[in-house]
Amino acid sequence: MHERNIYRNGVDFSQLGKDCSQFAKYLVKGPSQIDFQDPDAVRELTTSLLKRDFNLIVDLPNDRLCPPVPNRLNYIHWLQDLLDATSGGESDDYDPEREVVGLDIGVGASCIYPLLGCATRPNWKFVGTDIDPLSLHHAQRQLTLNSLNPRIHLIPTHATTPFFSPPLAAASRLDFTMCNPPFYHSPTAATSSSSLSSRHSSTQHLSHLTHLPTPITKLRPPNSPPPQATQAEMSTPGGELSFVLRILHESALPDVRTRVQWFSVMLGVKSHVVPLVEEIKKVAGGEGANFAVTTFTQGRRGGRGGTRRWGVAWSWTGWRPGWGSGVCGVKGKKIGGKVKPFKSVSKILVPVEKEGDKGEEVRVKMSILGIIEDLAKSAGNKEIKWNIIGGKNNETLLNGWVSGDIWSRAARRRRARAVAVQQDKEQPHQIQEQDRDADENSLKGMWFRIMIGPAPTTTTHNEEDEEEIEDQDEDEEMIPAPEPQLYDYTPQPQTQPHVRASPAQAHQRGSGTATQITLRLIRCKPSDTVIFESFCGMLRRKILLEPASRG
Repeated sequence: MHERNIYRNGVDFSQLGKDCSQFAKYLVKGPSQIDFQDPDAVRELTTSLLKRDFNLIVDLPNDRLCPPVPNRLNYIHWLQDLLDATSGGESDDYDPEREVVGLDIGVGASCIYPLLGCATRPNWKFVGTDIDPLSLHHAQRQLTLNSLNPRIHLIPTHATTPFFSPPLAAASRLDFTMCNPPFYHSPTAATSSSSLSSRHSSTQHLSHLTHLPTPITKLRPPNSPPPQATQAEMSTPGGELSFVLRILHESALPDVRTRVQWFSVMLGVKSHVVPLVEEIKKVAGGEGANFAVTTFTQGRRGGRGGTRRWGVAWSWTGWRPGWGSGVCGVKGKKIGGKVKPFKSVSKILVPVEKEGDKGEEVRVKMSILGIIEDLAKSAGNKEIKWNIIGGKNNETLLNGWVSGDIWSRAARRRRARAVAVQQDKEQPHQIQEQDRDADENSLKGMWFRIMIGPAPTTTTHNEEDEEEIEDQDEDEEMIPAPEPQLYDYTPQPQTQPHVRASPAQAHQRGSGTATQITLRLIRCKPSDTVIFESFCGMLRRKILLEPASRG
C-alpha cells in the first residue's frame, strides 16, 4: 500500500463506529467487524470513510459497484507521484500551485476517483466519462452534494465513442488519464469468476485472523456474493486486455499524444501487464519507451500479498519519472524483468577518505562543479547549462541541460576536427525554465538533476546486483476478485527489504558515513536515453576512479 495512504495500517472499525453513528449499526462480533455479505454494510463503510477522512458526502446506489476507498486512494497517490516527478519544477516535490486536469474513463456512479483527487489536491480538476446514463446521473449527485461542479465535468459517451475526443473537446489539454477497466469478456465469465472467488474465500478467510492486532480487527468477506453491478461495469467485449490496448492505441493518435502527459490504467489480471508493456514499447518504437509500472496491494493473505491490482502508465513526452519504489513495483520470477522501465536514476556512493571528515560532501560538490565547468570550457557554454539550489535535508541540487554527448573521446575528436570558432563571450550557464508544453519533436539533448547529500544510514543493495533481487511470490494467473473482496483491511507486517551493500557501503560500515550522489534523468527523447547512461558512467569514473580530478 502507498506510503501516504492513510489506511496502510488498516482501519479501526470500532473507532469508525464511534466516529460515524450510521456505520456503528453494522458492527458485529466485538464490535470490531462488519458482515461483508451485507451490501448495505459495505456501502456504509465506504460512505463513512469518505465522510470522516475526506469530508466527502456520497449517496451510493444499491445497483452499482461500491468502491473500496483504500484501493482507489492507492491509484490516486501513484498518479500524484508521477505528476510531481514530471512537473518540470526544480525538484520532484509536490507543487501546490500547479493546476492539474485529469480524465477518468468510466467514472461510475460513485465518481470516486475525481472525488478523492479533488479532496487531496486543491488545484486538481477532472473530466469524467461513462457510457451508462444512470451512473452519470448518480455521479452528478455526488458532485452536487460536495459542491464540486466547478471542478468536475461529466460527459456521456458510447461504447464505440473514442476515449479521448470528447474530453479533449472540453479540456484542451490533460495532465493524466486514468481507467479502472472491466475485468471480464462477458457477463457469464463475471458470474463464474465471482462464484469461484467466493468458494476460495470460504476456505481461506479465517487463516490469518490469529495474526491481527487488537483492538484493530479486519476481516476479508467470507463467501462474498457476486458484486451488485451493471454489465458494463463488470465486462467488456474482448475483456480487460483488449480494452486497455484500445486505450493505448488511441492514445498514440497524433491529435491525442501531444495533448496528454500521462495515460494510465489499473489492471486486475497480472498476466496482462507484460503484453501491455510490450505493446507500449512497440508503439513507442524501441526500448526507450517512457512508462511506469506499480503494484497496488491491500491487506495480506497468509503472509503473502493481499488483494492486488497493477498500475501501468505511459507517456509520449520526454518527461521521465524517478525510477524506484512506487514507480516500478511489479516483481516476480516471470514478470519483474520484463516490465522494468528505463532506469532514470543512478546513485554513486563516495567513501570518506578519513573517518569523521565532515568536508567530504563539500569536496564532492566542488568536484562535480569542476567536471561540469570543464565540459563547458571544452565544448562551449551553449552546449551545457546549469544552476544550483538548496534541497531539503541539506541536499545540494544541480539542475542542468546538456546538448548531447560532449564528454566522450569521439566528441573531443569531433571538436578537434571542427573549424575553430570564437568562444562564446557570454556566460549563459543558467539553465532556462522548461516549457512543459514545448513540442516534443523539437527537444534536443537531456535535462538532468544531480543531488548531493549524506548517504542513508541504512544500506541498500548494489545497483549492479539489482537484477538478481526478485520477488519470490508466485506468478499465478489472478482471478479478478469481486469488488467487495477488495475490503481486505488486514494490516501489512513491517518487514525489512532484502539488502546488499555495495563496495563503497561495505567500506563505510565502520564509520557509518558517506556522501551520496543521485543522478536523475528529467527529460529527453526516447532515442536519447543513451546520453544519460553515458553521462552517469563519465561522472562515476571521474569521481571514483580518477580521484586526482577531485580537486
